[in-house]
Amino acid sequence: MTHWTALPEGARRRAASAFCAAMLLLAAAGCQTPAHPAQRLSRYPGFQAASLVSRVKPADAAIIDRAHRTNLAYGMDIRPKTVAPNHPILAVMREVLAGLPPQVRRLTGRHLAALYLLRDDFGTAGIEGIEDERGQWRHGYIVLNASALEQTANAWATWKENSAFRPAKGYRLSVQIERAGEDGQTGAVRFIVLHELGHLLGLALKVHSYWENPKPPPPERYPFSRLSWRKASDGKTVSRWRKRFPRLHQARFYRFAKAPFSLTEMETVYGMLSRTNFPSLYGATNLYDDFAEAFAIYVHTRLLGKPYRVTLTRDGKVVRSFRSCLQTGKCPEKAAFLRSLLEGPWKVAKKFQSKRKP
Repeated sequence: MTHWTALPEGARRRAASAFCAAMLLLAAAGCQTPAHPAQRLSRYPGFQAASLVSRVKPADAAIIDRAHRTNLAYGMDIRPKTVAPNHPILAVMREVLAGLPPQVRRLTGRHLAALYLLRDDFGTAGIEGIEDERGQWRHGYIVLNASALEQTANAWATWKENSAFRPAKGYRLSVQIERAGEDGQTGAVRFIVLHELGHLLGLALKVHSYWENPKPPPPERYPFSRLSWRKASDGKTVSRWRKRFPRLHQARFYRFAKAPFSLTEMETVYGMLSRTNFPSLYGATNLYDDFAEAFAIYVHTRLLGKPYRVTLTRDGKVVRSFRSCLQTGKCPEKAAFLRSLLEGPWKVAKKFQSKRKP
C-alpha cells in the first residue's frame, strides 16, 4: 500500500490530527478522521449480495474527492481522474477477483464494498475504511491507480523493492513473483490487490487497530500485531526486533535515490531480515504492512502456488537469495494465524485469544 499506512506512525498521526483539525472535529478523547461520504456504509446498499466482479468500476466523483483529500493529508495537492468504463485494466481487476481462492473470495465478499480504478494518482493503490451505522469500521473499498499498473509482475515487484535502496554500480536486486512465461500485468495487479485485501481484512477482522486512529490501542492487544510489535515507554509502536537490528528498521520505500540504504548494504539488510519473523522488507516498516504483506505472500505462495524470491547479485554473481519466512517456516505463528483466519475468523478468536497479553 502506498497511501496512508505507508507513512511512518508519527507522520500518520500528525496527518490524521491535522485533517481532523481542518474538519473542526477535535475531541477531548483524541481525534479520528471523520467518515467521508465515500466511507459511509449507506452508500453501498446490499453490496454483499452482489458478485465480486460487479464491484469493479471506474472511480466516481466521491472516490476522486476522497483520494484528493488523502493526498492533501500527505502534503500533496494531487487530484486524480477517473477512467473510461472500458479501460482494459478493469477487465484485469475482474479476472483477479474471480480467480481468488474460495476462502479468500468468501472473506472478500463480506467486507469489500467496491474496487475502483482511477488514474494520475499518488502511489499504486490505496484502501479506505467504511464506517457502518454503529460506528464500526468493518468494511472498505480499494482504489488502484492505472498510471502505476503498466509493468509486468516481476518488473513491478523489482521496481518496488529497489525503491528502498540507492543505486550502486555493480549491485542489483531483483524480485520474482511470477514464473517465466506467466509474467504479465495480471500478476502485478493480483499481488497488489492481495496486499490491499490484507489491509481490508486486517481492519475488518480486528487483526490490528485502525490506521487512521491517531491514538491506537497497544499492538499487544491484537493476536497478530503482538507477534512483532509492542508499545514503547514513549508511547510509540516499535518492532520487537528493533534493539537487535536497529538498522533494519530504517527501511523506507518509494525513496529511490533518497533511500536510507544503498544497494551495497543489501546483503546485510536481507541477512537481518532473514533472522526476524517479518514476511518481507516492506512488512518490517510498520504493523499494518506487516499483516498486509503476510496475507498477500501467504495467499500468493501457499494457496496460488506462485513464487516469491528476492535475488541479490554483485558484479553479475548471485550473493544471496531471500524467501519469505512464510515459505521457509521461520514464522510458524504467523502462518498458523493466517491459516486459521482463512478457515474462519471465529477460529482465530478462539485459538489466539488466550495468547493475547493484557
